[in-house]
Amino acid sequence: MSGTVNIARDIFDDVAFKDQPLTEREAFIWMIMEASWKDRERRVGEQVVPLRRGQLVASIRFLADAWKWPKSTVSRYLDRLKNRDMIGTASGTGLTVITINKYNDYQSPPGSRWDTPENESGTATGQQRDKREEGGKKDKEERDSYESLPDAPSHVDAVSEAVTVYNDAASRTGWPRVQKLTPQRRKMLSARLRDCGGTDGWRVAVEKAEASRFIRGPNNWFGFDWLCKTANLTKLMEGNYDDRSSSQQDPSTDAGTDAIARAVRIRQAQRADRGIG
Repeated sequence: MSGTVNIARDIFDDVAFKDQPLTEREAFIWMIMEASWKDRERRVGEQVVPLRRGQLVASIRFLADAWKWPKSTVSRYLDRLKNRDMIGTASGTGLTVITINKYNDYQSPPGSRWDTPENESGTATGQQRDKREEGGKKDKEERDSYESLPDAPSHVDAVSEAVTVYNDAASRTGWPRVQKLTPQRRKMLSARLRDCGGTDGWRVAVEKAEASRFIRGPNNWFGFDWLCKTANLTKLMEGNYDDRSSSQQDPSTDAGTDAIARAVRIRQAQRADRGIG
């Protein structure tokens, strides 16, 4: 059996399927779905990573969380795929850029094939390139129409980054980690990111929660879903859970006020960079 099929990217979040570790085959499909379908830049934390068609960027920890595997298993699996020439990897500053070899075999538009820049060498590739050029107008129109599709919305990357920020803190504090990002959770988190000034404001909120002795205390009420509720995030940012002594009465020194001001400044700077008044 040959050929390809279209599969919706949200299949891994579908509640019809049991939340369980991915098989090796599913992990490879996950990477194909996660890879960029055109050249673009992606921001991960403080880094801006340029990606080419067929590439994705992730840390070993992020893949381990997404696939529900031990980190050592993820590393061995990626090495095995590299040895079989199914992927290529480039690592640096804690992130790994993964290139899906033969990406166009999985994601080419119907009726056309063209190579990723990494594979544009060799006799066989040259023959394919010549065939494309001889194809003329039809292939060009198909390619242009495919590449004109809108890129993935920016909030999708922000949501993934925010989950990583929370899970990193959860690893240090013992909070419940996010194992499944359901559509409802994604919707709630997107709204909270708008409320607090994006991922930088969210990072401030997580840092405030981690610094609070009350939240870190012997309890089981705090978690991702609690933090994604409007009233709870607002109280956290306003300093309701900050550590304070009886002598702390001056609101000008309130950490919540400082955090909100910091998030607002970040948001304003982002809007200014985009030319928004």
